[in-house]
Amino acid sequence: MPLILVFLQAHPSYHAIGVSIAQWDPGNSIKIRGFPGIICTAQLSEENQNFITSHSMTMPRAQKTWKDKMATKPPHHVVLEKDFAGVKSGSKLHISSPQEIADELRKIRPGETVSLQLFRQKIAQAQACDATCPVSTSIFLRIVAEYAWEEHNERNVSLADLPPFWRVVEPGTPLSQKLSFDQAWITLQRELEKDFSGA
Repeated sequence: MPLILVFLQAHPSYHAIGVSIAQWDPGNSIKIRGFPGIICTAQLSEENQNFITSHSMTMPRAQKTWKDKMATKPPHHVVLEKDFAGVKSGSKLHISSPQEIADELRKIRPGETVSLQLFRQKIAQAQACDATCPVSTSIFLRIVAEYAWEEHNERNVSLADLPPFWRVVEPGTPLSQKLSFDQAWITLQRELEKDFSGA
């Protein structure tokens, strides 16, 4: 079975040529993996060993921005069939969303801080639920924090126009340690708002 050297033109955004070596059985299809991550299926002719058809090309998906991640399913409720993350079976559990988290953060006055646990309780009460999901709330809160940071630093959006995540995200917690920026910035914002409000 002969070896063939195949050159694949990558997507223009990658500015690269993919190269792959594959074994070829005349008349059969072969699957070719190029660079970076391009896959296509090709049919070669027995007479001249040239491509006669190619199809099924796939491209790597573009990575979502934090702004993209703000758009998720709307908030909803579930009734737990078994205990979950400290919430008892039979409880009505509220599943929030990044946008709802952002809206709730804006209700906290400058100079005030709220614990994550109390923040979840307030959302649950507002939604007539027993609890707000602790797992998804932490995930959504991180999305909101990264989105606000991205908007402020890359697009110069004023902090006054962004959800004040620092009023709930506390420095030194597992959540704040996952953020892409220095936790000292959160501490600074808390101190600045405290001084400004006279708290």
